Amino acid sequence: MRDEWWHDDEELFTRLRQAQREGPALRAFVEAGKAVFVPPDIDAELAALSFDSGHELASTRADTATLRSLVFEGPRTTIELDVLPGSLLGQLIPAAAVDVDLVLESGTAATARADDLGVFRFDEIPQERFRLHCHDPSGVAVVTSWISL
Repeated sequence: MRDEWWHDDEELFTRLRQAQREGPALRAFVEAGKAVFVPPDIDAELAALSFDSGHELASTRADTATLRSLVFEGPRTTIELDVLPGSLLGQLIPAAAVDVDLVLESGTAATARADDLGVFRFDEIPQERFRLHCHDPSGVAVVTSWISL
């Protein structure tokens, strides 16, 4: 038998049976595992974080800002997001009247409708990492990088 037990099927099954007898896995562990295996939207264009006023202000002055602005830039779409007290206000550029999904790392989501100017709002600030998912005016899916506030 090799030192690396995962190369031995019988040893692997023995260890799996032992783990199963020890009881159910912690809920957080299971949720983290599911989050890792969420199927990606491989057709979506990534809008990467290009500006975060929280980082800019931290290095330039001691006062804390009441408004934090984030900008995500993709190949064809820019998403501007302002963190207000108790809510998120965003705008799609170019403007598109589409649904914008706020997807939490745990997998749950909320949806807001962008108006004709591309403006959308979420009435709660996420307490965990999240990303935005929407479609640009041509119908191409756009997803932001993950962000924590």
